[in-house]
This record gives sequence, C-alpha cells and structure tokens, in this order.
Amino acid sequence: KKTLAVRYGVTFVRAEIAVLLFLPFLLQLFWASQGQWLPALLPMILLPLALKIARAVIKTEPSSAYNQFLAQSALLHSGFGVIFSLGLLLA
Repeated sequence: KKTLAVRYGVTFVRAEIAVLLFLPFLLQLFWASQGQWLPALLPMILLPLALKIARAVIKTEPSSAYNQFLAQSALLHSGFGVIFSLGLLLA
C-alpha cells in the first residue's frame, strides 16, 4: 500500500484529518472580514460535530472504524455547504 498513513505515519494522518475538518471553519473569517456575518456564522453550528469527529479520530487506532468517521465527515461537510449556501442566500 502507498497510502498517506503508510508513507508518513498515523500522527501525520490524524493531523491532516484535523486540518481538513477545521479549515472550512477557519476560512469563515474571510466572509466575516467582508461583512458577510450571516454566511460566516451560520455554519458554526456544526463546529461541535467537527470537534466530536476529531476527538474520535485521535482516540481511535486506525481500523475499519475510520469508515464511520469518513461518513460523518462527509455529512459534516455536506451540511456545512448547505448551511453556508443558505446564509449566502439570506444575506
């Protein structure tokens, strides 16, 4: 296998997952700086779910349980997109 976990190790992959989970929330600062407060703040309701997923990834050894985290992350980012779009429409 030539996956990132094999090449760079579990610690790297856990950090990568955390970055990918939280980067969309961090990028909301751009919208806030542009005065678009509603689109910037509405998706923040999903931040606790991102924290929950990140904690689970850090505490769980790599296994098939990560498939569940992948599904949860997909739902998180889909929900983020929908809520962010709604915020743009309402702004």
